[in-house]
Amino acid sequence: MRRRTELLESVHRAIDPMQMMQRVCVETLSLISNAENALIGLVDDERTLTYIRGAGTRLDAVGATVQLDGSLSGLANRIGIAVYSEDTENDDRVDREACRRLNAVSLLCVPIRHGAERLGVLTVNAPMPQAFTAADVTLLTQVAEFVGAVVFTSRSLSRSTASMFGLGDEVVDSASAGISAKARYIANILSPGSIGEALDEELLRKTLDQRAFSMVFQPIYSLSTGALIEVEALARFHAMPYRTPDVWFAMAHSVGLGIELELAAIEMALSFLGRIPEQIPVAINASPGVIGSSALAVMIESVEPTRIVLELTEQIAVANYQHLSGLLADYRKQGVQLAIDDTGSGFASLSHILKLAPDLIKLDRALTTGIDFDPVRRALAKALHSFSSDTGACIIAEGIETAAEFVTLQEIGIPYGQGYYLGRPGPVERLKPTFVPLDKSPSVGSKKHTLATSKTPLKGLEISAGVPR
Repeated sequence: MRRRTELLESVHRAIDPMQMMQRVCVETLSLISNAENALIGLVDDERTLTYIRGAGTRLDAVGATVQLDGSLSGLANRIGIAVYSEDTENDDRVDREACRRLNAVSLLCVPIRHGAERLGVLTVNAPMPQAFTAADVTLLTQVAEFVGAVVFTSRSLSRSTASMFGLGDEVVDSASAGISAKARYIANILSPGSIGEALDEELLRKTLDQRAFSMVFQPIYSLSTGALIEVEALARFHAMPYRTPDVWFAMAHSVGLGIELELAAIEMALSFLGRIPEQIPVAINASPGVIGSSALAVMIESVEPTRIVLELTEQIAVANYQHLSGLLADYRKQGVQLAIDDTGSGFASLSHILKLAPDLIKLDRALTTGIDFDPVRRALAKALHSFSSDTGACIIAEGIETAAEFVTLQEIGIPYGQGYYLGRPGPVERLKPTFVPLDKSPSVGSKKHTLATSKTPLKGLEISAGVPR
């Protein structure tokens, strides 16, 4: 019965206008590159409008109500054209208090209509002034008619489908295999894969609400001295069936909850700072969307910026390097460092390095594994080591699992490393200040190497709320 109930609820979500509007918000963030949040508000009556769905960093805006008179959303709905405020702090048309609560300094509102019916507005906002261009206004205006059709059609479809196929609440008590087959049939036609997506979203929201994940810590050592110089904190999720952390984050991004999950993981990682020596810096795994969020800025402001390292991974696509570089420049002026993860596993990480000039480069385990007997891997590792020497970056080798790999990396001159050979992820209390070899191998520090960097080497802790190594 429980399985049939969950299936019925999934079908309702798949054809529900609320679910349709959620997908509109998610896709709008992809469409307007500088937008931090996208919200859909529907008209309640002649006086108010309520934001019912949203995507981005400020999901607390969902459920908020604004007056049609005295707000930019109300103005857009009333006059039927897009309205843009470049700076809400200096614009009398906006509900300034509401904008301040949402940290919406730039605000663009587009009316949602179907024929003569005024349905509401689609809004995007950003925490900086003049975030949107005339092209953004034109683009969002062009899709407004489609959004109106989606909202109107999904409403009608939800009502007519429930009526035609008997998918009312009474089905929960009298569900049969035939009804479930019809439910799957309908949902898979209307939105292929929506049943699975709906269940994924429900699981993710429950995980976020209950903070049903934890952090384990993997040490990073100096390969020349054996001293503990960093630690990587990795997210572990408790829900069944088991999924690796990278699957959880990818699943979250697919349903519009990726940024929220990343921020929750970062918040948990930073909560361990009080148990770590003050001089140790902390790296946090952050996607471009998180780096541009005001929530991350607040977190960094709550600690010493020089203790923070922002880490980009190979898996995260960068749509606008110029915009991202500008965001990073502001942080780096405060003393925050930049690291590029998974270097060597694909083209994205190399693009990150060339266009963002990081302080730290993490050598992917795909290059580390078998480096002791593979001349191609050794050649690429040497090239990246030479590159780091010339650019002032510092290299950390990931995935060291054998004594032979460890010694080979020492010989190349790679300064730092992590992996099962050096130490497995575990509770923070189990971290050891020095590396103890797991088997008989050349002693740590038996070969002297100079750290290949013109900058002060990173000495400290890395906390990265992301993919396990």
